[in-house]
Amino acid sequence: MLGRTLRRQGEDDPAPHGARSLILTSLGTYRYLGDVGGVAESLEGLSACDAADGKVERAACIAAAAEAIRERLATRPLPFDRAFTDRYVSQARISAEDDVWGTATEKGRTDGP
Repeated sequence: MLGRTLRRQGEDDPAPHGARSLILTSLGTYRYLGDVGGVAESLEGLSACDAADGKVERAACIAAAAEAIRERLATRPLPFDRAFTDRYVSQARISAEDDVWGTATEKGRTDGP
């Protein structure tokens, strides 16, 4: 995914060519096509962007929503995708207070992002 590539390069500009914008475009396309696995992949990328930008609560909520989708589909992200997301989300998890992370995760799993 091009959005992930830009995120890896440190590009977090919210301009039309920024990582977040590309991931959001992918998310919209996957939703339109009914590709639920693609929605999960896009949510994982978006959670990584939020984590990298210090939006810990939002990152937790979105990551949990993606995980819930993957569980319903009985799928896992590709190893590269998992490594990409974990790189950012695990750092956010470490910096978050337990109650904030837990509440946001529960919200993501039950209500979605």
